[in-house]
Amino acid sequence: MADLALANPRAPKRPAARRSNFELYSWLFMRISGLALIILVLGHLLIMNILDGGVHRINWGFVAGRWASPFWQFWDLAMLWLAEIHGGNGLRTIIDDYARKDSTRFWLKILLYVVHGADPGRRHDGDLHVRPEHARELKPGDLPPCSSTSTTW
Repeated sequence: MADLALANPRAPKRPAARRSNFELYSWLFMRISGLALIILVLGHLLIMNILDGGVHRINWGFVAGRWASPFWQFWDLAMLWLAEIHGGNGLRTIIDDYARKDSTRFWLKILLYVVHGADPGRRHDGDLHVRPEHARELKPGDLPPCSSTSTTW
Protein backbone atom coordinates (compact mmCIF):
# COMPACT_ATOMS: atom_id res chain seq x y z
CA MET A 1 0.00 0.00 0.00
CA ALA A 2 1.28 3.47 -0.85
CA ASP A 3 2.15 5.83 1.96
CA LEU A 4 -0.04 8.96 1.68
CA ALA A 5 1.32 11.01 4.55
CA LEU A 6 0.75 14.76 4.57
CA ALA A 7 3.52 16.99 5.82
CA ASN A 8 1.40 19.30 7.99
CA PRO A 9 -2.33 19.15 7.20
CA ARG A 10 -3.28 22.07 9.48
CA ALA A 11 -0.82 24.59 8.03
CA PRO A 12 -2.57 27.20 5.86
CA LYS A 13 -1.60 27.19 2.22
CA ARG A 14 -1.57 30.96 2.08
CA PRO A 15 -1.73 33.59 4.76
CA ALA A 16 -5.22 34.66 5.79
CA ALA A 17 -6.43 37.92 4.29
CA ARG A 18 -6.37 40.80 6.71
CA ARG A 19 -9.75 42.36 7.30
CA SER A 20 -10.21 46.08 7.35
CA ASN A 21 -12.42 47.71 9.94
CA PHE A 22 -13.43 50.51 7.56
CA GLU A 23 -17.10 49.51 7.45
CA LEU A 24 -17.23 49.29 11.25
CA TYR A 25 -15.76 52.76 11.59
CA SER A 26 -18.06 54.03 8.85
CA TRP A 27 -21.10 52.63 10.65
CA LEU A 28 -19.94 54.12 13.94
CA PHE A 29 -19.26 57.50 12.31
CA MET A 30 -22.77 57.59 10.87
CA ARG A 31 -24.31 57.06 14.31
CA ILE A 32 -22.12 59.60 16.10
CA SER A 33 -22.29 62.22 13.35
CA GLY A 34 -26.05 61.76 13.10
CA LEU A 35 -26.48 62.52 16.80
CA ALA A 36 -24.10 65.47 16.58
CA LEU A 37 -25.96 66.81 13.53
CA ILE A 38 -29.29 66.61 15.33
CA ILE A 39 -27.89 68.73 18.15
CA LEU A 40 -26.11 71.18 15.83
CA VAL A 41 -29.02 71.64 13.41
CA LEU A 42 -31.73 71.92 16.07
CA GLY A 43 -29.56 74.40 17.98
CA HIS A 44 -29.01 76.38 14.79
CA LEU A 45 -32.74 76.45 13.96
CA LEU A 46 -33.66 77.40 17.52
CA ILE A 47 -31.17 80.28 17.67
CA MET A 48 -31.71 81.59 14.14
CA ASN A 49 -35.49 81.18 13.75
CA ILE A 50 -37.15 81.16 17.17
CA LEU A 51 -35.21 83.04 19.85
CA ASP A 52 -34.95 86.85 20.13
CA GLY A 53 -37.31 87.89 17.36
CA GLY A 54 -36.67 85.09 14.90
CA VAL A 55 -35.67 85.73 11.33
CA HIS A 56 -36.52 89.44 11.46
CA ARG A 57 -33.27 90.25 13.24
CA ILE A 58 -31.02 88.36 10.83
CA ASN A 59 -29.02 90.65 8.59
CA TRP A 60 -25.43 91.19 7.59
CA GLY A 61 -24.52 92.76 10.94
CA PHE A 62 -26.03 89.88 12.90
CA VAL A 63 -24.14 87.27 10.87
CA ALA A 64 -20.87 89.24 11.04
CA GLY A 65 -21.23 89.64 14.80
CA ARG A 66 -22.00 85.96 15.22
CA TRP A 67 -19.06 84.85 13.08
CA ALA A 68 -16.73 87.12 15.05
CA SER A 69 -16.92 84.51 17.80
CA PRO A 70 -14.73 81.38 17.44
CA PHE A 71 -17.48 79.36 19.13
CA TRP A 72 -20.01 80.12 16.38
CA GLN A 73 -17.39 79.66 13.67
CA PHE A 74 -16.70 76.17 15.02
CA TRP A 75 -20.45 75.45 15.42
CA ASP A 76 -21.30 76.38 11.82
CA LEU A 77 -18.20 74.76 10.32
CA ALA A 78 -18.76 71.52 12.26
CA MET A 79 -22.39 71.45 11.15
CA LEU A 80 -21.49 71.96 7.48
CA TRP A 81 -18.57 69.53 7.41
CA LEU A 82 -20.42 66.82 9.31
CA ALA A 83 -23.43 67.17 7.00
CA GLU A 84 -21.23 66.88 3.92
CA ILE A 85 -19.25 63.88 5.14
CA HIS A 86 -22.35 62.20 6.59
CA GLY A 87 -24.21 62.64 3.29
CA GLY A 88 -21.27 61.40 1.21
CA ASN A 89 -20.88 58.33 3.39
CA GLY A 90 -24.62 57.69 3.14
CA LEU A 91 -24.47 57.85 -0.65
CA ARG A 92 -21.49 55.48 -0.65
CA THR A 93 -23.52 53.02 1.45
CA ILE A 94 -26.53 53.31 -0.89
CA ILE A 95 -24.28 52.67 -3.91
CA ASP A 96 -22.83 49.57 -2.19
CA ASP A 97 -26.30 48.27 -1.29
CA TYR A 98 -28.17 48.89 -4.54
CA ALA A 99 -25.69 48.84 -7.44
CA ARG A 100 -25.92 45.32 -8.84
CA LYS A 101 -22.94 45.21 -11.20
CA ASP A 102 -19.38 45.74 -10.03
CA SER A 103 -18.70 48.09 -12.93
CA THR A 104 -21.76 50.22 -12.09
CA ARG A 105 -20.72 50.33 -8.46
CA PHE A 106 -17.19 51.33 -9.47
CA TRP A 107 -18.25 54.20 -11.74
CA LEU A 108 -20.87 55.50 -9.31
CA LYS A 109 -18.27 55.59 -6.54
CA ILE A 110 -15.77 57.32 -8.82
CA LEU A 111 -18.45 59.92 -9.65
CA LEU A 112 -19.24 60.34 -5.96
CA TYR A 113 -15.60 60.81 -4.99
CA VAL A 114 -14.96 63.29 -7.83
CA VAL A 115 -18.03 65.37 -6.98
CA HIS A 116 -17.35 65.12 -3.25
CA GLY A 117 -13.72 66.13 -3.73
CA ALA A 118 -14.50 68.97 -6.13
CA ASP A 119 -16.96 70.70 -3.80
CA PRO A 120 -17.03 74.40 -4.69
CA GLY A 121 -17.80 75.24 -1.06
CA ARG A 122 -14.24 74.32 -0.14
CA ARG A 123 -12.68 76.88 -2.50
CA HIS A 124 -13.19 79.81 -0.18
CA ASP A 125 -12.25 80.36 3.41
CA GLY A 126 -15.75 81.36 4.54
CA ASP A 127 -14.41 84.54 6.11
CA LEU A 128 -16.55 87.66 5.91
CA HIS A 129 -13.42 89.82 6.08
CA VAL A 130 -14.92 91.82 8.93
CA ARG A 131 -12.82 92.64 11.95
CA PRO A 132 -14.63 91.70 15.21
CA GLU A 133 -14.33 95.21 16.65
CA HIS A 134 -16.27 96.63 13.69
CA ALA A 135 -18.85 93.85 13.64
CA ARG A 136 -20.31 94.98 16.97
CA GLU A 137 -20.80 98.53 15.68
CA LEU A 138 -23.01 97.46 12.78
CA LYS A 139 -26.69 98.28 12.95
CA PRO A 140 -29.57 96.69 11.02
CA GLY A 141 -29.50 99.40 8.33
CA ASP A 142 -25.74 99.20 7.79
CA LEU A 143 -25.88 96.61 5.02
CA PRO A 144 -23.14 97.50 2.53
CA PRO A 145 -24.09 97.87 -1.12
CA CYS A 146 -23.59 94.74 -3.17
CA SER A 147 -21.59 94.85 -6.35
CA SER A 148 -20.61 92.19 -8.80
CA THR A 149 -16.93 93.04 -8.29
CA SER A 150 -16.97 92.56 -4.53
CA THR A 151 -14.38 90.03 -3.36
CA THR A 152 -15.64 89.69 0.20
CA TRP A 153 -18.76 87.70 -0.66
